Amino acid sequence: ESPADQQTQWTNQLLYLVQKKNNLMTEESDLMIAVQELKLEEQQCQLDEKLRSYMNKEDTLKTAEDEKAEQEILRQLVEVVNKRNVLIQLQEEKRLSEL
Repeated sequence: ESPADQQTQWTNQLLYLVQKKNNLMTEESDLMIAVQELKLEEQQCQLDEKLRSYMNKEDTLKTAEDEKAEQEILRQLVEVVNKRNVLIQLQEEKRLSEL
């Protein structure tokens, strides 16, 4: 092989490795988003369960602390849903940019 052929081969190998690295970084990013999504989904389920327990309680039996706790759980639930929405938007933007 001539030096020019060898340089072309190395250049092609370098480009292949750079492309592979970029693909792996994209995959890692997707996995990190998926992990965050799963954590938020689990958090949302736990908050839903807590909120249901307060909502199933008769209004006449609820204390001021119960009302305050219910409102706090509702606030946290809205926050989690908003975070999940941001992740979904991020995934959609990534998907569109890859097209």
